[in-house]
Amino acid sequence: MHWKYEVSAAIGEGWTVENMDKCSVAYTEKELRIDIERGVKPKIRWLSRASLGKGAAENGFTVTKIQKKAKLTGEALEFGEFSITIPPHSALLFPCQRAISIDASDCEVKHLIMLDGTWAKAQRMYHENPWLQLLPHVKLESDRVSLYCEVRHEPKAGCLSTIEIIVVPMKKLGEDEKGLDDVLGVFESMIVDQRRLKEENWKPKLKALATGGA
Repeated sequence: MHWKYEVSAAIGEGWTVENMDKCSVAYTEKELRIDIERGVKPKIRWLSRASLGKGAAENGFTVTKIQKKAKLTGEALEFGEFSITIPPHSALLFPCQRAISIDASDCEVKHLIMLDGTWAKAQRMYHENPWLQLLPHVKLESDRVSLYCEVRHEPKAGCLSTIEIIVVPMKKLGEDEKGLDDVLGVFESMIVDQRRLKEENWKPKLKALATGGA
């Protein structure tokens, strides 16, 4: 099975084509098409430094993902999986070596894109969607302790839950603080309920152990 990400369906005069292992990238100054086999992790960060990538980040772009599946007759069947529009001045909230702090003076971000899932799942989504490499990458530098640590152990300070990792940078970007605090308030009340249920589940077990020990 092949995946195709494209803005234009036809490749003709004026296109530059780069062929890599199980992947091909064709582009002009305004259009990009990527053909990859399933499981391949193409590295196209170099495009983000070209006029195509800079223009995409500044002006926004549309992504269309098309799957190609070979039929028994040998004919290729194509069907669209999704099409999304990325607004101008968007950035990917993704901590990695190339990411800059969202607090940096040269960080001009108006829209944040976040991959929701465990770290392993986020990594997988990142590799399965190579167009994300066109976006500026930003990270949140924080040593705050997650509210969720009372329910689930965090590996280190600064590892926040999904809702926190959305609320904190939105505050930094100037969004309504009261509304965001209300969201965190609801989240905190959920944690209180989870902690109470956890304690209620453990009390009978502890009592049974104490009785058995006696």
